[in-house]
Amino acid sequence: MRKIKEEVFKTRGDILFADVLVLCEGETEDQVLPQFFKEYFGCEPFELGVNIISVGGFGKYKPFMRVAKDLGIELFIFSDGEKNVKADLLKHYKQIFNEASDTDIMSRIKFLPEEYDFEKYLVNEGYVGELLGVIDDIQGEENYLNKFISKKNGTKKKRQETEEICPACKQKIYEAPTRDYNGDEGSKLALLDYLSGRKTEYSSKIGEAILGREDSSKIPHLIQKLFFEISQVKKIPIMELFK
Repeated sequence: MRKIKEEVFKTRGDILFADVLVLCEGETEDQVLPQFFKEYFGCEPFELGVNIISVGGFGKYKPFMRVAKDLGIELFIFSDGEKNVKADLLKHYKQIFNEASDTDIMSRIKFLPEEYDFEKYLVNEGYVGELLGVIDDIQGEENYLNKFISKKNGTKKKRQETEEICPACKQKIYEAPTRDYNGDEGSKLALLDYLSGRKTEYSSKIGEAILGREDSSKIPHLIQKLFFEISQVKKIPIMELFK
């Protein structure tokens, strides 16, 4: 346990000063959640004793959970929704917070629906226009995704593991799927493929673009649900637009 704490504090010693810890998985969430938090509550997370941290990928939540439990820090998690991610996270959460009820878990952990990652969630929640605007801003030209589609459509992706087993070696077979960017669904796939390779470039811009909306959709619905749970636990008032 001491070694776990040392590893966490070595990189994120600011956890010691937190009343609330919000864990997320990826780089994009790490950038946008503080932006959305400020819009929802009207102040920066640190002003309310809230620390938002990316754990750096699937499977790395447990040390932070353990530290939160031992230090009495209120813990919330915003996670991707893939089956293996959910199973692993819930297993460790129940091991550490073994007194937590299913209701407690539902309020503390928000999984993205339909096995989505964050970018796919944004696309399916109707933020395509903002994402396309960010891409055009990065590339310095309008409608850049059309150019990306023209260049990449019909080409091969990197080899991926399939469920098929080789009868000779008994290992899973890897195949290189062909990119199909035709139609509306194909355009969404192209958008996600573009974003997957450029997270460092766009992650800080997406939140600003979405916050340009005038109504409550300027914060995605599941993130609002996460922030509402935090407000209930810590008795923090929220901005009028989101009540």
